[in-house]
Amino acid sequence: MIPDNKLKFAIKLNDNVMRCVIIPDGEDYKVELNDVEVAVMRPRQQDKWMVMDGYELPREFIEELDLHIEARYKEREFPDHL
Repeated sequence: MIPDNKLKFAIKLNDNVMRCVIIPDGEDYKVELNDVEVAVMRPRQQDKWMVMDGYELPREFIEELDLHIEARYKEREFPDHL
């Protein structure tokens, strides 16, 4: 992912649809919901994420964020294979 590139999408949490923005910051990813930073996450071994700062996010929510991040990575790194 390009370091200054924000990943933006809508996400459902507790029956509410929210604007989600993921901002790469070194090896961390800042997570904003409706323009409020709620967490800083870092990938760790075995495709798991660790919340470094902020709210403890539900596992299903983190898994959906991971899907969006992975899709963006593949889109950028392997554009001819999509």
